[in-house]
Amino acid sequence: MDRSTESPNRPGASMRPFLLSASSVIFWGGAAAVLALDQVSKAWALTTLAPGPPTSPLRPSPSIAIVPGCLRLEYAENTGAAFSLLQHHPGLLTATACLLAVAVLLWSAFLPPHERLSRLSLGLIFGGAVGNLVDRFRFGYVVDFIVAYWRSYAWPTFNVADSAICTGIGLFFLVSYLAARTASRAK
Repeated sequence: MDRSTESPNRPGASMRPFLLSASSVIFWGGAAAVLALDQVSKAWALTTLAPGPPTSPLRPSPSIAIVPGCLRLEYAENTGAAFSLLQHHPGLLTATACLLAVAVLLWSAFLPPHERLSRLSLGLIFGGAVGNLVDRFRFGYVVDFIVAYWRSYAWPTFNVADSAICTGIGLFFLVSYLAARTASRAK
């Protein structure tokens, strides 16, 4: 079979058309926006919220209330995955995150060009995964700083990358559900 005539959305096709195509702008734009916002926000958290040296008057780290009783900014170092899972296995966690990021990239490459929301959702997931991987390679942990809470109940501390990953997963499931519903009605 002549590979030059294969569709870029078929298994075995080159990824080059995806990397350079107009439909990939949604994926790469979403990923780049998440990565940039994530890294800028973490740099701010490191300079503003992280505790200083033990002799510094900034110790312990400050906490900034955004919505009193609901949302605050507070520095945390997460050596684990979501909800601090796998804290004692950073190598395994980093390798798994790298493989998942590559899988998301490949999945997006084989989506039909008209599936823009699916492509955007995968871009959000990819950008978030890469944002957290940058931290793992730079620091050995992920910088978290957003705390959602109600009274004595608190959600685990998270960051912009985590939010983008969750949003991307939610959007992907919503788009998949709506597509399946539309397909079942068309029958």
